[in-house]
Amino acid sequence: MTASLVLLSGGCYTVLGSIDRRIGGEEVTEVLVNYLGNEFRTKYKEDILKNKRGRAKLALEAEKVKHVLSTLDTAHCYVESLFDGMDFSTNVTRARFDNEISKVVSDLLSPISKLLTSCHLANADIAHVVLVGGTTKVVKIQKQLSSLFPGAEIHTNIPPDECIAVGAAVQASYVTKEVTAGPKEKMLAVARDIIGVSEELEGGQLVVLAADSTLPARRTLPLSLRSGCAHVSVELRVAPHHRLATLKLDLDQKSKPVLGLHIHRDGTSHITLTDKTSGKSVDALVKPAAVC
Repeated sequence: MTASLVLLSGGCYTVLGSIDRRIGGEEVTEVLVNYLGNEFRTKYKEDILKNKRGRAKLALEAEKVKHVLSTLDTAHCYVESLFDGMDFSTNVTRARFDNEISKVVSDLLSPISKLLTSCHLANADIAHVVLVGGTTKVVKIQKQLSSLFPGAEIHTNIPPDECIAVGAAVQASYVTKEVTAGPKEKMLAVARDIIGVSEELEGGQLVVLAADSTLPARRTLPLSLRSGCAHVSVELRVAPHHRLATLKLDLDQKSKPVLGLHIHRDGTSHITLTDKTSGKSVDALVKPAAVC
């Protein structure tokens, strides 16, 4: 089981922390196997869990029951010739299943509180929960997460067991320049060259954002200026000729100018020119145009 805490700000993603526990779907299935094994022993007075072949057959059926109970209230378990020619048939209700896996669910979710504490956040600070992995289809786990984060939206629009594959496919499509047919949402875009041009810059220009950089993107660059500059005027261009914005800032001998560029997920660009010594700053907001 892996959980990650991600900050989304202005279209940029930052992983604040993550945890990885060696517990997950197999433990949930094992609880169900033990329950079904006890049911068989009660009915036939034989311990099927000590029989390797019988236990394996029961584990296969337990996996099916687990998936059925993610959508239905009752699942029928039937294993033909489970032991010495005896068939095994029983019904498992979701209420019984939820009761049996309570301990495992607690073990699964307990590290989340430690993760929040290590990142100095409270449960109320979480706005969205994305379910990843087939085990999160279990209704008991979804209910526990809803209780843990009452103000958060639990996302199930993409099936949890397909979430990683869908995300990887969409992002890979932008690397290969072959955009996937679905989902329609653009997760990553690719930028063209953005350069800063100024008479005051040593060399006359610098590359602020290289072509094929994925968006959203954030860049902060200290400027190397020619000596004796009383001001700096930087024009940002989408190479080679399209002007994005021009910023001008007055300087003194101790000035340390820094150019900042933040391109949001929707293509909106926020450009800043700041003197780190005096704190003076100018900025410009550019609507989506030729950046992508």
